[in-house]
Amino acid sequence: MSIAIEGLDIAGAVARIGGEVEDYVDFAEIFLEDADEHLQGLQTTLASGNAEADEEARKQMHCLRGAALAIGAENLVTTLQTYESQVKSGQSLDRDLASKDITTALEETIAKLNQAVAAIQAG
Repeated sequence: MSIAIEGLDIAGAVARIGGEVEDYVDFAEIFLEDADEHLQGLQTTLASGNAEADEEARKQMHCLRGAALAIGAENLVTTLQTYESQVKSGQSLDRDLASKDITTALEETIAKLNQAVAAIQAG
């Protein structure tokens, strides 16, 4: 498989999940199905605006980051790690900026992932 899409480490993701491209497509489709729900939950938590909500947001970011890593979404992984680390280290979190950055990274990932799945399925 030689599909190259900037920001998606498809080869690395395929290797991490066992080397089968069909499994990558399955992971990608599940990610795409769940992406809006994850984003809405994270945005709601970030909008709550307190320390307890920040910790819940960190947990949600961690979960989404794991899913993003499984599909090779490098920019989304990096964006989530940045904000997750801020909360974990006790730094003040700019919730509006975090929500905006994560939304942008997730939307870009969705577009690239749809492109990747279509290319893989086209053969």
